[in-house]
Amino acid sequence: MSVFTSAPLAAYHRPEGDTALLSIRSSQLGILATDLHRRNPAPFLSHARRHHPERCAALGEVELLAVVDAAIVRGGGYGLTSQRDLCRFLDIVLVIGDDPQREFDWLDEVLSNPATTDPGLRLDRARRRLLYALEAGCS
Repeated sequence: MSVFTSAPLAAYHRPEGDTALLSIRSSQLGILATDLHRRNPAPFLSHARRHHPERCAALGEVELLAVVDAAIVRGGGYGLTSQRDLCRFLDIVLVIGDDPQREFDWLDEVLSNPATTDPGLRLDRARRRLLYALEAGCS
């Protein structure tokens, strides 16, 4: 029995095969996730300060917040919605600078590659390629 009515809870469950009243597409969930992350940048700021202290000190608080916000928005555009993936994308942004296209033309190509449907896998490939470039001294 429900606390609010005398009818059993089973009476409120949809029968099998009944259509949902509301459906949210994955693209809409991605936008909602991006908005949620933008409203709470603290985990990203903490990550940046912990893993890139020199870069964060050089940027200052206001500019760091702007870089974090831009990375969340840009990462969301690549389909990155989890905090983990967005932190990893933020690492790339902090390593190569505010404008990834300026130094690494391939980055957008890798992160937008339609042949790989998993955004996390595209991010792994981009990070790996960045590491190879940095090791080769091509930064």
